[in-house]
Amino acid sequence: MPILTSQEILRLASDLPVMSTAAIRIASMIDNPRTSRKDIENMVSLDATIYAECFKIANSAANASKREAKNITEIINSHGLNFIKKIAVTMAAKSIITDSTIWAESIFTAIGAQYFALKSGVLDSRADQIYMAGLFINFGSFFLKQKFPGLYAKSQNSTDLLATLRAQRKQFGMTYPEVAAIILKQYGLPLEVSEIIRDHCDIYAGNTEIENVCIEMARVFYKVEKPDADSLRESLDKDLVREIVEKSSISSNDLDLFSLESISEQAQLMV
Repeated sequence: MPILTSQEILRLASDLPVMSTAAIRIASMIDNPRTSRKDIENMVSLDATIYAECFKIANSAANASKREAKNITEIINSHGLNFIKKIAVTMAAKSIITDSTIWAESIFTAIGAQYFALKSGVLDSRADQIYMAGLFINFGSFFLKQKFPGLYAKSQNSTDLLATLRAQRKQFGMTYPEVAAIILKQYGLPLEVSEIIRDHCDIYAGNTEIENVCIEMARVFYKVEKPDADSLRESLDKDLVREIVEKSSISSNDLDLFSLESISEQAQLMV
C-alpha cells in the first residue's frame, strides 16, 4: 500500500499531460496591466482551440441576451477580458484532465462554485480564483485514478466526501485535494488557488471558509442523482452538508432546482 510523499507524487506526475502553454500565456497577459488589448486579441487568434471556444460560449443560448459576436474584438467588447481569461484557464484545465468523467464534474464544480461565490457577495477577483480552484480540485483524483486505479476505486464514496477523504488518507497518506495542490504548484497555478484546493480536505473538519463552502455546495449539486426538488433537498439535508450551509453566507434561496439547471446548462457547453 503506497504512502505518498511530495517527492514521489512529483516523480509519478512527470508523465502526465502537459498543460496548454497558450492558455497559460493568455491568462498571464490579461493579468498584466501593461499588455495591450491588441496583443491579447492576436494571441487568442493564434490558438484555434481557444479561439473557437470563445465563439462557442459567447454565442451560445446561455448568452442569448448578447448580440452575436463576429470576431474576437466584439467578444471582448461584449463580454470583457475576464471572459477570455476564463475560457483560457478552462482550456488549460481540460488539456490536463483527460478523464471525461472527472472533467464533467470539474467544470460543473467550477461554474457552480463561482455562482455561489457571487451570490454570497464575494468580490469578482476572488470568485475567479474560486472558479479556478473548482476547475482543478479534482486533478488529484485524476492523478490517483491514473496511477493507482484499484486503490482509488476502493477509496471512492459517490456521495460521502468525508468517507472518501478518510479512506485516501489511510491508503495514500494524503487526500486528493492535497495531491492536487502539490502537483499544480509545478504547473504554475497561483498560490492562492492551490491553497483553496489543499484546504478542501478539511471542509468537514471545521474549515468553513467561503471559498471551500462554495466549492462543496457545487460538488453536492453535481452528485444529485435526479434533477428534481426532492432529490436536491435530500442531498442538502444531510447533517454535514446542512452544517456547512448554515455557517455560510449563502441563502437557502440560492440552493434550488433553478440553480442546478442553470449550472448544468453552462457546464454542458464546456464538457
